[in-house]
Amino acid sequence: MGNPSKNDIQKFYADPESWKYGCIYYCPGDPRIIVPKRLRWTGWTINFAHPRAWVTLTGLILFAVLPPLFVLCYSRDQNLFILTLILVILGLCFWSHHQATKYN
Repeated sequence: MGNPSKNDIQKFYADPESWKYGCIYYCPGDPRIIVPKRLRWTGWTINFAHPRAWVTLTGLILFAVLPPLFVLCYSRDQNLFILTLILVILGLCFWSHHQATKYN
């Protein structure tokens, strides 16, 4: 299947068969790696049918953990640690939003 249209993506997303156990998104036809959760205001989830899903999940975890851990180990400055956490969270939110909406 080529590039699906916006309508195709919306159909994939709305199809209950794309949601395993009601919360795990698994849709091979959807080209997005990151998608909004079913309750859109609660954040994003990963399309586990995408070939790069597990690589993306690993990268997200590393991006969320390594910078604050580095600051904690080498600086011990509480303000820098909090600032790093805030920047990591904001970065993850902006990146996830961009990935989830780039086909809209």
